[in-house]
Amino acid sequence: MGKYLNVIIPKVIEALKRRRIEACFAENRHLAREEILKIIPEGETVGIGGSVTIQEIDIINGLHHKGCNVLWHWICPSEEMETVRKKASQAKYYLTGTNALTYDGRLVNIDGIGNRVSAMVFGPETVIVVAG
Repeated sequence: MGKYLNVIIPKVIEALKRRRIEACFAENRHLAREEILKIIPEGETVGIGGSVTIQEIDIINGLHHKGCNVLWHWICPSEEMETVRKKASQAKYYLTGTNALTYDGRLVNIDGIGNRVSAMVFGPETVIVVAG
């Protein structure tokens, strides 16, 4: 991690914690995937919001390997997308990205339909936000 990031990342993590958001740092996408897989128990239902970051860490295979039921509208037939979005927002675990993460620990999100933002604030018991 670069010198600049050694200063910024701990401050952002601390700012998130002041906002009652648990946070950790993973050096790369592989370690991020492993951290997420440690949190989600076998066999759970996991909803996923539209997120390139989630796609890039390749979490789906790991979740399937743990026997999880994955609800992600990006991998279902188009006629089922609305139903899958709704079911995903009611899952016990929800994975999403964020559009921006500020220095003072705020998540900034703009959502075309609102499924990600609504699931982040209401519904799932555990929301995991992955910021690249």
